[in-house]
Amino acid sequence: MSQEAGLTSAQSCRHHPQRPVAALCQKYGHGLCADCLENHPHCPDPDIFCRHRPQCIIHHQYKEALRSNRTNDQAQGSQP
Repeated sequence: MSQEAGLTSAQSCRHHPQRPVAALCQKYGHGLCADCLENHPHCPDPDIFCRHRPQCIIHHQYKEALRSNRTNDQAQGSQP
């Protein structure tokens, strides 16, 4: 348990234990804070079946970040 914020592991961010969870992985039970969800979303098992995936905000943000990166890479590649 994070003593500074008084949050349990299920209530605190996986990467920033002092921050509260904005989204919780339903499969593994760990969460991400708003900053991680917005800037560095990471699905722990993106290629392995998860029955929660259709409604998973973490996986959705992960896919959107990949899509955005591909679009940016393609745009940079087309510039002279």
